Amino acid sequence: MKKMTILMAIFAFVSVGLLTAIGLDTKYSLKAYHTLENDLIESAQMYIETNKLTVMTNESTQVSIDTMLNDGLLSSNNVNGDDCNGYVVIKHDLNGYNYLPYIKCNKYETN
Repeated sequence: MKKMTILMAIFAFVSVGLLTAIGLDTKYSLKAYHTLENDLIESAQMYIETNKLTVMTNESTQVSIDTMLNDGLLSSNNVNGDDCNGYVVIKHDLNGYNYLPYIKCNKYETN
């Protein structure tokens, strides 16, 4: 009975360690894509300010990655050799502007 308890404890310890390692590896590999999404938000904010655009309350507009690249607001749409396409949806509500980035790459797509 002691041997069974010890084996179960070892199995549980190894399982938790393995799942933690997999989770951290996944989080690290997606970090660059999340950085691109944050860069898209900043670029869309600059695009709105630079072009003096206004979005009416309860409406939205969309700015593509290509537009931001052409205007020099975004330096690259490449993440570790993976080219990405996408856009930022800019919504205006009573609290102000909300920026929702969306990217689609070969190895990643925004949820």
